[in-house]
Amino acid sequence: MNALKFIGIAIVAVISVPAILSFSDYNFKETNVNLLKAAGQSKYKVEEIDYPAQKFLTYREEVPFDGMQSFYSKHLGAIYQFIGKSEKMQPAGQPCGIYYTWNESERTTDMAGAVPFTAKGEVTETGDYTVEEFSGEAYKIAYRGSYDNLGEAHIAMEEYLKSNDISLNNVAMEQYITDPSTQPDTAKWLTNIYYFPQD
Repeated sequence: MNALKFIGIAIVAVISVPAILSFSDYNFKETNVNLLKAAGQSKYKVEEIDYPAQKFLTYREEVPFDGMQSFYSKHLGAIYQFIGKSEKMQPAGQPCGIYYTWNESERTTDMAGAVPFTAKGEVTETGDYTVEEFSGEAYKIAYRGSYDNLGEAHIAMEEYLKSNDISLNNVAMEQYITDPSTQPDTAKWLTNIYYFPQD
């Protein structure tokens, strides 16, 4: 896989991020939730999955909402370049955005740009980056469409968790599967959304 192939996806995909709503503020979302139910929330299928163990090279920071685009533009390309220069690591999939918190009142998010990778042996030199591993219980929505409406899928996910008495203390991940530079039809863009319950 060309290590730089998917940089464009992640940079383009930052337009989706403001659409993600608060992980816990249901008063903020009440109107949108009702509209989504009226429109037919069932169009978003939530899958309960066993996420296979995957390591990510990440750069994590608290970022203001209006600084998210520059954050992605700066760090995702740099992560790919770091992996590309490594003798041990190889990219293992498309780039991701990971969201640990979403603070609507302060308009900030604790987030990371992330690239999945495989490695030959133990990775000890990661520069300014941190290795994160996700595995096990997770909830997934395979969202197809423009990034403009990704927020609806996040609302559907949170409503599913709430209705099934599943903890809302989650880490959310978006993985941008389709390269917009090679697929102009936004209806065919695939973004996998994962929620990982935390203790």
